[in-house]
Amino acid sequence: MKIGIVTYHRALNYGAVLQCMSLYSALKRLGHDVEVVDYRPEAIEAYRMYFRWKDFKKCRGVIAKLRYLFSCMTLIASRFKTVRKFNRFLRDNIQLSSVVSFVNDAPKYYDVVFFGSDQIWNPAINEGVDQVYLGQMPKGHAKFYTYAVSMGRLDLFQGKVEEEYRKYISSFDGLSVRETTMQSFLKEKLGRDSDVVCDPSLLITKEECEAMAVKPKDEGYVLLFILDGNFDALGFANRIAQQLGKKVIRIGAVQNPFHRYHSEVRAELSPAEFLGYIQYADCIVTNSFHATSFSLIMQKNFYTILRKNNNDRAKTILGVAGLENRLADAKAHVEFKKINYQGIRERLEGYKESSMEWIQKCLETAK
Repeated sequence: MKIGIVTYHRALNYGAVLQCMSLYSALKRLGHDVEVVDYRPEAIEAYRMYFRWKDFKKCRGVIAKLRYLFSCMTLIASRFKTVRKFNRFLRDNIQLSSVVSFVNDAPKYYDVVFFGSDQIWNPAINEGVDQVYLGQMPKGHAKFYTYAVSMGRLDLFQGKVEEEYRKYISSFDGLSVRETTMQSFLKEKLGRDSDVVCDPSLLITKEECEAMAVKPKDEGYVLLFILDGNFDALGFANRIAQQLGKKVIRIGAVQNPFHRYHSEVRAELSPAEFLGYIQYADCIVTNSFHATSFSLIMQKNFYTILRKNNNDRAKTILGVAGLENRLADAKAHVEFKKINYQGIRERLEGYKESSMEWIQKCLETAK
């Protein structure tokens, strides 16, 4: 069976690319011919640019604008290396379709197309309603399904946005979503039933992750990966590192003179190198759901730092694993303890089994 995937595969984001890779791998394991539709919307491609006019206009005052320009200049080389590594990872690990820039460019030879995961229905990220992510592409004989799709912020779903979603959602033969709140929302607003499935990052196996991971040169470290400016997390990581007698390595952008987050940084990493830093860390400190997921899959010691909001997914997966005690406030002082993974892998396998059954049911229907 020929299967297509439509998602944020070209985002310069480890979670976005690796969740795509995970769904791709899960479908390949079932014995199907799978490719990712190489859709390149302007809103996502803009994040690959060295300078974004939209961000420049947000800067208030001459000094802020000069700081933004200086930051862009200092980060050009780093961004170029990062883009090149992400592109190489996609070429080496994922079969891509021909480039799709507009709706009618999409291939017409699929039996099934999965849309998702990630926030592909988020109008803030897409800078409006992206019709391709709503199934507005040549369908032919194919069945269209969403997999773990999300809107992110449900408060954006009103007015014209609601009208367009109501108009286009009938394109899908079945819906699965990432959050129970999204499930309730679709039922109440659009009258559509949906199933809640696990994030695709949980569909990949430990063996697949380890085979893909690139071993870093660094040894003996606590890995810090933070998505926002939670500076207290560095203190948390340092406290863990002191207990273990290790150093702290942070994955993030190259530092510039205006960056407040001083630490030993590793930047310009490919997704495979990112996995390598997780695999060989003595402990991971993160507030990223996907970093938490891959820490679980690779059976690592970790702590998930609470964010100001959007903690539901992390709480859910840690609850499934029985590791609620690994969720911590960044200002907390905790005594490091190793995780006993006996039984945890089995609980996670049971959690993802229902999601794989949902996928297989979709594929059976499409035969």
